[in-house]
Formats: sequence, structure tokens, C-alpha cells
Amino acid sequence: MTSAQPGTTSSSPPTPTRLCRVIRQVHLWIALALGLYLAMLSITGSALVFRLELIRLFQVPAPAFEPDREPLSTEALADAARRAYPGYDVFSAGTRISRYRPVVEVSMANGDDRIDRLFDPYSGIDLGEAASPVMRALAWMARLHGELLLGETGRTLNGIGSALIGVLVFTGLITWWSGRAKHGHVAGMRTRSTRLMTSVLHRNFGLWGLGLLLLWVLSGVYFVFQEPFNAAAAVISGDDLAGIGYDAMTWLTYLHFGRFSAAVQWVWLVIGLLPAVLVVTGLSMWWTRRNRRTSTRKSVSVPSRAVRSLPPVVTTSIVLLAAACCGWALYSWANYREEQHVERFLDAVAAGHFRQAHAMWDGESYTFERFLEDWGVGGRRTMGNPGMEVVDSTTYGAVVTVYVRTAAATPVALEVDKETLGISYAPFNKYVPAGR
Repeated sequence: MTSAQPGTTSSSPPTPTRLCRVIRQVHLWIALALGLYLAMLSITGSALVFRLELIRLFQVPAPAFEPDREPLSTEALADAARRAYPGYDVFSAGTRISRYRPVVEVSMANGDDRIDRLFDPYSGIDLGEAASPVMRALAWMARLHGELLLGETGRTLNGIGSALIGVLVFTGLITWWSGRAKHGHVAGMRTRSTRLMTSVLHRNFGLWGLGLLLLWVLSGVYFVFQEPFNAAAAVISGDDLAGIGYDAMTWLTYLHFGRFSAAVQWVWLVIGLLPAVLVVTGLSMWWTRRNRRTSTRKSVSVPSRAVRSLPPVVTTSIVLLAAACCGWALYSWANYREEQHVERFLDAVAAGHFRQAHAMWDGESYTFERFLEDWGVGGRRTMGNPGMEVVDSTTYGAVVTVYVRTAAATPVALEVDKETLGISYAPFNKYVPAGR
């Protein structure tokens, strides 16, 4: 056995310590045990990113909201349902309608056959199924993702699974750190080996997505075991429910789902598949290593047509440039969906479709008469104004404040709820000096 001479360095990578080999084995065991579970969470999570938008797209079209028209009574709607479905008994009917979707859900049963239908609250006309096949599929997928189709037991298992995935992430990070010298040694070789390429992809994707993986792990544990998180928030913020501790919990929820804007949702849709990619590449590495026989091992050859791997500096620069481009795109399009919703509202006002515009407003106290005083012909928001347009927007947790140029001297601040897209006046306007 020879050793390197003094003053020289060995070209072979260092041998991992016994502890590192144990950690690598733990990483492998957890990955094999949770591989399919992690891939399921990844695929269903990506599919559910646009769940609210898909529900709006495939839900039954609703009639126009008519605040001056009296809706049918519960008894009249029940009679209409019985006429539409003879032999069915009505056991549930809605009692109030929403301004956004003026429909009433009626549940009926004929023996073991139960149906849920939506009816026009003004005419009693049957509109269609309360939940379309797409909506039912999304609901099933949401239960699979959130509770493994097992109810509260599944939620608890999900919390434990998220914690184990956290262990998987940390052991993977330690494995990468302990073997980084070997990785650098291999990366310098010119090879087209599929095994090595899979290893590079697994390692790089895991490293670049480390922050998001830890975010999803932390939020997944939080959704199930909230008491420790709430206790920590109480220590940080005390009784201030708007303090940084409780605000962090809110942001943790929104970061998990990526429901900040359409642009962020598209990014979440793509990178949400990252865990599934890691599962596939990891299993491929394990399977290749398992089937490789010692007798067939050969020294790494250097094919003439192979291309040397990019230097780490170049690879890092490309990643940083791509991250900067994504950051710019997210900043530019962060509130695109909410801004477009306000644009549609302004178009309805400009076209004189005041009922339609008022139906987009949130809050029962904002009557149609008050709305016309603000946005109707000659209203204080529209009088003498050649046109209205969106000029700015700002995200505040669950809402987006969209600023609109109107007849007023300063832009009007409209608040848009991210989930319902309901519009209301924002309590804060950055264009208006404090105290005014």
C-alpha cells in the first residue's frame, strides 16, 4: 500500500466516514419506504395548484345577480325540485344566495339514490349538478393529498410523513456534503454514462430545490401539528394577532400553495414536480447500483465524442441568471390575475353594465344605490374622467391592493381577495398621506 509523498496531494476522493455511510444508508431506506408517497404528494400538489381556477371554470353557469328581484322561498324551490325530479324527496335546500353565484343547492333522495342539484333562485329552473365530474375529481385529489383518503387519521399520518421527508432532506444534504469531493472528481471526467448523469441530476435538483423542499416539509407538519407553531407565534407576538409570529404562519400557508398570483402558481405547478423527479432519479440510481456486478466493473473510459462537464463557476452563473429571470417575471406578473379582474370590473363600468360590475363587489352593505353614487354615470369616481386604468398593485397576505386611476386626484385603492376575487375598498392607500 502506497501513500502520497509529502508535498503532494492524492487525486482520489476521500473515503466517507462510517457515520456518513450510515447516514447515506438511512437516506436510502427512507427514500425506498416513502418514494411512492412522496411522488404522490408531488403530483397531486402540482395538480391542485389551480384548483380554485378549475372549479370556477367547470362549475355550472349561474344567472345574473338581481338585487331588486325577490328570490323564491325555500318551499317554492322545494316544489320546483320535486316537479323536476318526481319520486325524490327534498331534505335540504339553501336559504341564501351569494352575490357572486346566485344559485341555490337542493339535495334530494330516492331511496339510496341521492342527488345534489343547483337551481335558479329567481325562477326555480334546474341549472345542473352541484359538483361537476371535474370538481369531484379535484375534491378526491384534495382528500388524497391532505388526508390520504383516511380522514383525521390520514391527516396525522401526513404530518408524520412530512417529518420523515424532512429527515430524508437533511440526510440527503449531509450525504451530498460528505461526498462533494468525489462529486467534483466525477464531474471533471468526460463521460456519457447514464448512471452518472442520473446522479448529477438527482444531486443538483435536490440542492437547488433545498429551500422549497424544507418549506413544504415545514408547512406540511404545521397543517397537522399546529400547537407548537402557535405557541412559538404567541411567544414572538404575544396578543398581537397581526404580529410577525402569526404573520409568518399565514405566509407559510400561502407559500405552501403558491396562491399569490397566476405567475407564481405556474411556477409552483412546475417545481411542484421536483420531489417526483428526485424519487425517479433516486430509484434509478439505486436500481442501477443494485444490478451492477463487481465482475463487470470497468474503468471509466473517455469517449472521443464526449463533452467535458461545465465548470462549477459556469453552472452556478447559469443557475443564478435563471433565478434572476424567474424573480423578475414573478415580480412583474405577481398580481396579474387580480389586476385583470379589476380591469374587467372597469370595463363593465365603462360599458354601463352596472349590475354586472356591482356583482363583482364584496360586502352586502355596499348597496347598488351607493355603488351608483360612486361608479354610475356622473358618479364621484367616474365624473369627468375620460378613462380608468390600473396603475399599480401591492400584495398584503391574503389580499391584493390594486390602485386605479379615476376622476379622483389620487388613485383609488381597491382590495381584491385572492380566493374569492371579491372587490372592496382597501383600508390603506399608499398614495394618500397618513392622517388624511
